[in-house]
Amino acid sequence: MSYQPKFTITSRLLSQIDEIAVTRDKILVSKMRMPHRSTGMKGHSFTLEKVRALANGEDFPVVAERSTQDVLNYFAMRLSNERKSGRSRWTHEDIFKLHRIIASRDVMGQGAAGQYRTIPVRAGRFVPPPPQEVSRLMSELLEWWNTNGPEMPVVLTSAIVHYRISAIHPFPDGNGRLGRALGLWELHRSGFDGRHILPLNERYWGERRHYYAALRAVRLRREDLTGWLEYSAEGLRLTLERTWMRAQQHSRIGGCH
Repeated sequence: MSYQPKFTITSRLLSQIDEIAVTRDKILVSKMRMPHRSTGMKGHSFTLEKVRALANGEDFPVVAERSTQDVLNYFAMRLSNERKSGRSRWTHEDIFKLHRIIASRDVMGQGAAGQYRTIPVRAGRFVPPPPQEVSRLMSELLEWWNTNGPEMPVVLTSAIVHYRISAIHPFPDGNGRLGRALGLWELHRSGFDGRHILPLNERYWGERRHYYAALRAVRLRREDLTGWLEYSAEGLRLTLERTWMRAQQHSRIGGCH
């Protein structure tokens, strides 16, 4: 049985989605030079530049430079393969491969990277599902993502996958980074320029209390994702709007010579 996310399309959420689409289109059609930093990935179309090490700080452990580059290489290769094959399904093995890259040995203390956990874990006060349920829950999530996800606005799909990975907590460590990486990936593969949505991770880091409170609120509301979707959509909207404003400022400065 496939996972079925529970949420309501509120007027606030619908408004955020509409504004995201407008700002994204302005960025994509603009001929202004967009400020960016080099990723060192010449020739790759995937530009989640450094993925902000997928994190920042104590709650978002910084990934080693080599691991970060490996994440970028993996996503670049996946995007290329999807475009060639026309298929974009995620499998358990795909998740394992990405987790092995994200969860380097120095951050794994309770099991092997790239394998679903076999022990109970806690994340603060949150107690994730028992280990014997992980594989089934991940199968249900992947079935939903592969089958129903493409029919939904990517703003919602990205946030749902992000949350659900956090809720299942399929690995002993690295689940937050995995969820955020997959959320960013879902946005990028659907046409969002990676370097423009990258600051989403900066937002999560900058307001960790709000971020974790938004995740926790879903559990308190019996897995109703409405508030989380509104929070995520607002973050993406603000990120794109700030990117657009920086681009305009950069363009004005660049034209004053």
